[in-house]
Amino acid sequence: MKQNGKWKAVIFILIVVGILIGNHYFGWSDYLGDMNRLMKIKDSVEDNTAAVFAIYTVITIIGCVVLALPGVTFALFAGMLFGPWKGILACLFATTLGAAMAFLVGRFFLKDAVKPMLEKNKILKKLLFTKDGKSELVVLMITRMVPIFPYNLQNFAYGITDIGFWKYTAYTFVFMFPGVSFFTIGAAGLTAGEDKWKYFLTAAVLAVLVTAAGLLIRKKFLKEEPEERTQAVILFTRVPEAGKTKTRLMPYLTGEECKELHMAFLKDIRMALQSVQADRYVFFTPPEKEAEIRELLPDMEGYYPQSGDTLGDRMQQAFEEIFRKNYQKAVLTGTDIPQLTAADYEEAMKLLDTNDVIISPTEDGGYYLIGMKAAEDIFDVPHYGTNTVWEDTVANIEKRGRKAGFGNSHLDIDTKEDLEVFTKRLEEGKVSAPHTEAWLKQRQREECIHCGKCTRSCLFLEKYHMDLKGFLEHPELAYHCFLCGRCTAVCPKGIDGREIALQHREQKVKSEGNRVTDPAYRAILWEKNQYQFANYKNASYESVLFTGCNFVSFYPKTADYLIQELRQRGIGVLYECCGKPTAELGAGKDAEVHLQQMERRLKEAGVKELIMVCPNCYYYMKGRVNLRLVSIYDKLAELGMGQRIPGGLPFYYPCPDREEKVFLKGIRRFMEAEERDAFPEVQCCGLGGCAVAKEPALAKEMEKLAEAAGEAELYTYCASCVSNFRRNGYGRAEHVLSKILNVQEKVPLGVTPILHRAVRKWK
Repeated sequence: MKQNGKWKAVIFILIVVGILIGNHYFGWSDYLGDMNRLMKIKDSVEDNTAAVFAIYTVITIIGCVVLALPGVTFALFAGMLFGPWKGILACLFATTLGAAMAFLVGRFFLKDAVKPMLEKNKILKKLLFTKDGKSELVVLMITRMVPIFPYNLQNFAYGITDIGFWKYTAYTFVFMFPGVSFFTIGAAGLTAGEDKWKYFLTAAVLAVLVTAAGLLIRKKFLKEEPEERTQAVILFTRVPEAGKTKTRLMPYLTGEECKELHMAFLKDIRMALQSVQADRYVFFTPPEKEAEIRELLPDMEGYYPQSGDTLGDRMQQAFEEIFRKNYQKAVLTGTDIPQLTAADYEEAMKLLDTNDVIISPTEDGGYYLIGMKAAEDIFDVPHYGTNTVWEDTVANIEKRGRKAGFGNSHLDIDTKEDLEVFTKRLEEGKVSAPHTEAWLKQRQREECIHCGKCTRSCLFLEKYHMDLKGFLEHPELAYHCFLCGRCTAVCPKGIDGREIALQHREQKVKSEGNRVTDPAYRAILWEKNQYQFANYKNASYESVLFTGCNFVSFYPKTADYLIQELRQRGIGVLYECCGKPTAELGAGKDAEVHLQQMERRLKEAGVKELIMVCPNCYYYMKGRVNLRLVSIYDKLAELGMGQRIPGGLPFYYPCPDREEKVFLKGIRRFMEAEERDAFPEVQCCGLGGCAVAKEPALAKEMEKLAEAAGEAELYTYCASCVSNFRRNGYGRAEHVLSKILNVQEKVPLGVTPILHRAVRKWK
């Protein structure tokens, strides 16, 4: 704290004390707050309005800002003195001018002394000292519109923040307008004679609006901060550098590829840690690479260079640093195991409830995670990097009389053989690591043999006379791909065309300031990005039905029946968007934030299981949220709900379920015999990837292919598919869930589906 800052604060306190003493002896506040005395000025308004306005301004500034009189008094007085409209302007001018003067006083006398102390509090720092100033404006809006904060104290306090003077003054004027208008117009009605009821009615309407705004603001912004966390995760890593990271994978991978793979590992680990209820710290090496690791792993609680001669010393010092922060538990993990989930980290924390130390082994004799409740001296082992490290460390734990717990064994990826095993497990669906998987698939693209199978299987690739390798060279066609995955299914090298399109889209969004600028997608982004019709009112159950956007749009009757039946069994419902449409348009970061917010709200409400109606939602959220996801069909079978349906029905398989068939397997539990794959030539319903905006003719062509199959009807289990087939003229498409639940329902088109999902916001 600067010395002159201290003296300024002392002077300010002395001035305040002097004013309080003077007010006590001379009764200034009683004089200025006497409404009868102030009303005598009213007679002078018509003769000399300007003079009265000036007197009113001075009195208001002194009374409101200096003597801490309630601002409501002067708003009422303005209404009676000047009438409603002039009164509003007079009060706003006077109170804003007073607020600006107090702000400058606070900035001059208090900021240097008080700001450093406030910044030590994480909550206050987040609210009042953000770099972009958004939090300060939110707080300013709340305190001006919700009349529960002392007006004069606010004005001095805002001088301590980093908000600019003119921005503060302008927003103060704007945010005070509703409240000032209410009191001023109401007061004007007291002296308005026959028309007083008009003023009272206007004031009543304003009162309702201000109250509603206040309640909304308090609900949205004045939430209790979560309790300070008592556990921490230490991410122990080398900063990815070509030729210096993952070197045991060379020469199978180049130095640059090793760096890229390590970066993918870190992204997967960060994604998993975002769902863990723990503070996250990074201990990195080399020390001069802090800027790079901060960019790669943002939003961590702290970044510390590793220190110590040996690996054991460095881990020991990391734990000591963390426990100096008074955490009760801490786990340290490396970065060679991208498949770890949030559940793995939380299980490690849980094991510490009954153990002093937990240590989770790798398949090659090392360990990938170690945790403890206090800094333990257990890292002195003969050699690191051998197949006895886990055993040696466990022996150290037991030698010191500590109780050890053990997590599940996992493969760490150090060698070519490890990477090959890991890749196979990814393909088999045994592990999940989206960023690492995407990188591996990207590398596969370079192995294209130009066989032409992808081109022959895809209307989009065929139209532009290219294969997947060619698609790599045409980012301008990013939004023309339907993201159906048909190309990947036929590619002998497993090249993923969806990933190519998504990377093109993400690059375009990044190059345009992290915004989707194409006007064709404005409506969908407005609705889906922070879903406009979200409703969490009935989502406070352990098990909750996740309807997605489109099922309630096109099958409201079936949805209502299902919701009612599940509610009788203690299951809630959530109306929300999974975020996939936003992500598929290239705004993956926005979708990620949306999903994190959703998961946090659900966990706070005690939700443990989501019952998924939509396969798109299921596969997008799988691996991204730390909640149990189950298909609606498996849940219906578990609950004994739903009727048997005939076998041999002509089925169209939605794109996301074609590989794992989680939903189809659930549906088969209700079939007398298996379905028929009646539409193998139809690569997509035409709605995938939002490509219909760019390729409407191709979308129509897909409907024609369905028509050409010659089937009397088409059954599927994606509401989006049903709607798009019907929209393009194939009116015999039906959703199998309605058939299983025995609900007869006509599928609407036009604007009606939008209204159906909009009303869910208030159900």
